Amino acid sequence: MFLFKKRKNNKVVIFIHGLDNKPPKKLLKKWYLKAIEEGFSKHGYNLPHFDFEVVYWADLLYTRPLDPLIDDKQHGLYLDEPYHPSTLSGPNRESPTFKRKLLDRLEKFTDGLFLSKNSLINVEYIFDWVTSRTFRDLHVYYRKGISVNKKPEESAKKIIRERLKNVLTIHQKREILLVAHSMGSIVAYDVLTFMVPEINIHSLVTLGSPLGLPMIKREIFKEFELDYTIQTQLPTPENIQKAWHNLADPDDNVALNYNLLDDYSANSARVAPKDILVKNDYEYEGRKNPHKSFGYLRTYETVVILHDFLHERKPGFFENIAKFRRSLFYGSSKA
Repeated sequence: MFLFKKRKNNKVVIFIHGLDNKPPKKLLKKWYLKAIEEGFSKHGYNLPHFDFEVVYWADLLYTRPLDPLIDDKQHGLYLDEPYHPSTLSGPNRESPTFKRKLLDRLEKFTDGLFLSKNSLINVEYIFDWVTSRTFRDLHVYYRKGISVNKKPEESAKKIIRERLKNVLTIHQKREILLVAHSMGSIVAYDVLTFMVPEINIHSLVTLGSPLGLPMIKREIFKEFELDYTIQTQLPTPENIQKAWHNLADPDDNVALNYNLLDDYSANSARVAPKDILVKNDYEYEGRKNPHKSFGYLRTYETVVILHDFLHERKPGFFENIAKFRRSLFYGSSKA
């Protein structure tokens, strides 16, 4: 008598967070899962048990995490945007045609302004000025070094990338769905391209990504040692096997250049960014934030991507045999 062992779940969802300080990793992971569970329930899907990893790097740039127990809104560690369930009773899906056209025109204008050979502005100065005052983490990532365990590191970029590289390496023999929010999508792209090109990724999901912003593209072009005034597109990482889903709310100011398809060329597996406009419904105490990760994770589009990945099944031994026999039969019939 033959005993067949139950197959071990070979799938894993890995999430890397974005800009700014965060609550402790354990709490953040709990909230991400709550947002996913809420999305599945809201849109009528059953969520199976799945392995979920969070790549947490806020502690590299901030000495202490945000504290949900602090009530003083003026305190530096006050958590002003915790996980909060959606106030909408049902699915909220829109097709913002006018806003999409407006953003498409804005993209052409900014690309011409920042990526043109004849640009009259000092792009490096503008980038450093904006990031140092508005997006501190991004400025540190591209321009600074940091200390880890009181030991100086040459590059913040290197040590932040190592966090994701290590998690991907641990799971490299599994099917990986990599979900990256905000600045995390920059880290994800860089790691897949420059650090672990040999580790296959089933699919990449970017949420509220700034990868379309011309100043970010300039930085990537520089690392590739490509001339951005001649080369019009950056490559999609070769190790993405199935899909690159790029989700953006048209009101998300970090993802103003939401259309990545015209910025990133397809890889050899014919994978290129699939741009999807969504409605991020995050709101807390009357303040909306269309960039918030929790809102992105519970959108219908994210739910469908996660559902399809978790339920996709590789054909078994006997199915492969049947497929092979059918190919022989149809091949001989055509002959």
